[in-house]
Amino acid sequence: MKKLVIVYGASLTQVQGVNYVNDSFVRGKQYFRDNGIEFEAIVSNEEVFECNKHDCLDRIGASKPKFTFMKESRLRRTLKDNFILRSLLRLFKSFLLPSKKAAKRYISSGINADFLLFQGSFAAYYFFKYGGDMCNKTKVVIMDHSDGVPYSMLRPQLKGLFRYPFLAKALLINKDKLVYERMDKIVFLSSKAVEAAQHIPTSKKTYIFNGIEDLPQVTLKKHLDDIIQFVCVGSMNYRKGQDLIVKALNALPDEIKKKIHFHFVGSGPQMNVISKYVHNHQLDEFVTFLGVRNDVSDILKNMDVFMLPSSSEGMPMSIIEAERQGLYIVATDTGGIKEMISEDFGTIIDRSISAIAETITDIVVNNRITPEVREASRNFYLNHLSLKNNINTFSKMFLSL
Repeated sequence: MKKLVIVYGASLTQVQGVNYVNDSFVRGKQYFRDNGIEFEAIVSNEEVFECNKHDCLDRIGASKPKFTFMKESRLRRTLKDNFILRSLLRLFKSFLLPSKKAAKRYISSGINADFLLFQGSFAAYYFFKYGGDMCNKTKVVIMDHSDGVPYSMLRPQLKGLFRYPFLAKALLINKDKLVYERMDKIVFLSSKAVEAAQHIPTSKKTYIFNGIEDLPQVTLKKHLDDIIQFVCVGSMNYRKGQDLIVKALNALPDEIKKKIHFHFVGSGPQMNVISKYVHNHQLDEFVTFLGVRNDVSDILKNMDVFMLPSSSEGMPMSIIEAERQGLYIVATDTGGIKEMISEDFGTIIDRSISAIAETITDIVVNNRITPEVREASRNFYLNHLSLKNNINTFSKMFLSL
């Protein structure tokens, strides 16, 4: 039986997409066993999570950090988003140092996996730097959750750093170059991301759709009242587009506003700005902020429309969760999203206030939420985004290395 270990340079308690991918692997460990692979552990910067002792990644949402750079008000007022010191502090504190700790934790763990799956390239860099002979005995795969364009997801968070290309090259690009030379395979989440990743040799890249386990019982919601329930799930970090949604909501005529309600699941550095905008524009009766939650599936079963106007994505787990429960999907054409949506149950929109407002109006006026739409959404999940299919594809890829 071959051994698989995931190395992740962040906390397993964080409520974010990568951890839900980690969770799906834990839930599907029997599918790996069926293919001759033992999913041994997830090594983070904080712990070694032994998969055979758990049925799921039960750490998600278990704790919240006592201090985060983005939330500390005095620093935030002093250091603007495009200030180099702020970017450097965030890069080292949130990315490089945790990744280094995770790599060293694996190296000292004594597990000796046949396959290492790194969630991102930073931890892989430190593994190659400190792993010695171990690096030559292990097949290394990196899972890239981006849209294939280098640093498209990091740029909004590290604006100050990318103002200085020479510094970005020294701290990021050179590290990635070393990793790409030594890795065995990099897995993207869509064919579009593979095509966009021109910086990676064709022989070293592939794509595998995300997948999640089905719920024990799924009853597709019947839309019986006059209020269409919209939901957006994701960190409020300038990339997901919640700010555009509330501005579009404000631009709608009253007769449309009265027929919809928006639910925002998540938090982040943009939370205060968005909530203030809602309050200042008298939109409170049309918006509910649910905060960070670990019961997203229970929330989604009462929703009608899932909206995600992101600027960059890989293959969002949140959309898969929404399709699993038959929601209508509205999202932008970034990453693998277009490959996840059919016109039978969703629409691709431009990332603009006007496009969001027009789409909301169309959904309301033309009664887009029908039983047929819900069934089409759920069937797409069953046929393309199931966990068994995901893990069987990963297993085949690992065993071919």
